[in-house]
Amino acid sequence: MLGLPVKFDRYIFCERDRDKLAALKKRVARDHMAIDVKFVEGNANDKTAEIMKQMPEYGKGFRVLAFCFVDPFGLSNLQFVTIRALAERYMDFLVLIPSGMQAHRFESVLIKEDNTTVADFLGQPGWRALWQEAYGKGISFERFIVEEFGKSMEALGYLKPGFEDTKLIRSDEKNLLLYRLVIYSRHPLGKEFWQQAKKYSQAQGDLF
Repeated sequence: MLGLPVKFDRYIFCERDRDKLAALKKRVARDHMAIDVKFVEGNANDKTAEIMKQMPEYGKGFRVLAFCFVDPFGLSNLQFVTIRALAERYMDFLVLIPSGMQAHRFESVLIKEDNTTVADFLGQPGWRALWQEAYGKGISFERFIVEEFGKSMEALGYLKPGFEDTKLIRSDEKNLLLYRLVIYSRHPLGKEFWQQAKKYSQAQGDLF
């Protein structure tokens, strides 16, 4: 991302693994010394205020448009309260939704009454009633997670993408469904840019 010809004014990376963060800092210092990069160590769900503090401030005649790439390993690694807090700024989101590698595979665990993972991810404590309704219509749990996340984003003022607007990523070897990439923007141009990006992105490593 830092190697793209058209760059952002500032990049903010949040990583809780100290060794991975140190490796990232080393790589940035070696290959991208001239770029304004800030680093935040810790879980993004706990460091939201610090992340926002690192963002450039709005000013007279100075508007700030932010783009946030959210890359959770599993549903439990992202809480919707984090998205809600970041969305207070004018920000577009590209979200990796682990709908295949976790939601689809561990449905029986996630739907248990004492499991709060999906509620935290969607920001919807009453999601189980919605799931029962969707299940009765033959909707898969994987699709349900993606669409309900979209509804939660819509409640924050974002344009809700259709299920067909997602970018499906499968494993190379067994063609297993891993996750979906989805863009959320408050402006129609965001969706238009996303449609163009998908046309030129095929393999998993080609998106950026």
